[in-house]
Amino acid sequence: MFKKIALLSFTAILVLMLIPAAVLKAAGEYEGPAIQIGDTVPSPTGIPDEGKIFMPDLSGLNYKDAENLLNEFINANGLNATVAIGWAHNSDPAKNLQVIETTPLAGEEVDPSIDHFIIMVYEGYNPPAPTGANPTVAANPTVAANPTTAAKPTDAAEPTTATKPDDGKTAKVPQVSLMLDKNSATVVCGKNTSVKATLKESTAKITWKSSNSKIATVDSKGKITAKMAGQATITATAAGKSADCVVTVLYKDVTNSRDFWYKPTNYLTAEGVVKGYDKQTMFKPANQCTRAQMVTFIWRLAGEPKPDTDNCKFSDVKKTDYFYKACIWGNEKHIVEGYKDGTFGPQIVCARRHAVTFLWRLAGKPNPTSKTNKFTDVKKDDYFYTATLWASEKGILAGYDDNTFRPDGDCLRRQMVTFLYKYDKFVNGKG
Repeated sequence: MFKKIALLSFTAILVLMLIPAAVLKAAGEYEGPAIQIGDTVPSPTGIPDEGKIFMPDLSGLNYKDAENLLNEFINANGLNATVAIGWAHNSDPAKNLQVIETTPLAGEEVDPSIDHFIIMVYEGYNPPAPTGANPTVAANPTVAANPTTAAKPTDAAEPTTATKPDDGKTAKVPQVSLMLDKNSATVVCGKNTSVKATLKESTAKITWKSSNSKIATVDSKGKITAKMAGQATITATAAGKSADCVVTVLYKDVTNSRDFWYKPTNYLTAEGVVKGYDKQTMFKPANQCTRAQMVTFIWRLAGEPKPDTDNCKFSDVKKTDYFYKACIWGNEKHIVEGYKDGTFGPQIVCARRHAVTFLWRLAGKPNPTSKTNKFTDVKKDDYFYTATLWASEKGILAGYDDNTFRPDGDCLRRQMVTFLYKYDKFVNGKG
């Protein structure tokens, strides 16, 4: 009677241990060749399931190799999951440390929201019981409490090479990569350009995004449309990977890279220091630069600091003026001064002597190291004398071929942006 009960118990336990194998034959389950990591598995109807993820076949591999491959599989497919190791005794020493099966099973579709995978591993050799003796029942497999610190078997050294599956091929995890054909582009307002994305080892959909759609937009195929002058970053994303292309949108009237104001204009526009006309599509470099524009440019170059007071002392500067805060700040810092009648004269054209004096005051009124004045039309008793020598030493001011500065000449917008650019480069160390 005792022998019958023991035999029945042994049979029941064997059936329980074989249930996972039976699940593999469940209705609709894939029963084709062994699936390698990265393979596309056909649906039960024979029609490929586009965009789906399927569990690779890790059975027969050394458990450490399988764990590493599965972690790479998780990263390659952008999953947020961990790997747990479960151990089970076996009666064949040749299977020691090999994978029995996995959860999900090989060939099963993987739910993108899955939070953990389980690898079941043969642990130690458990010899069969002697004939006529009561069978020794293998302990039920248990999953390690902490997936990242699973205990290693002590009865065998860890192999240094991967165990190959039955088909003789080593399982490989695809290395997903996303690349663009360019990482920077220049396009004129109103024009288009395109960026091509190449995605390898994944069939995921590529999505596109612009960091500033007011400057440039991008469609689902990577076609970029320039809206207004400035700089925007176009980003392509797929399978957890991303790649960027920095797009510089040019004014319609600043497109010749040989013009001395080309780089200063585009640099300061991207930095938000200068702005254009006609919805930021025209810069008008030959226009005269007004005092209002000049103080605003300097204020923006300084980072748009908040003035100490909200009240402006100049009678011709209103709260609704775009240069209101800049004017208050500039006067507080003694960068700009008004006229004796209490006005600022925002629409008065800024002369060249004004421009260099404003920048010299912005720098803190430093003394030039040289006493030599190379400009024939600048005298020692001129209020802008020290500012002119300093600006010349710093490389901000070049002058004309006839060794004149022409201090009373109108400062044009192209000259103003060049002064500001050189200041940012040679004084601030930027540009």
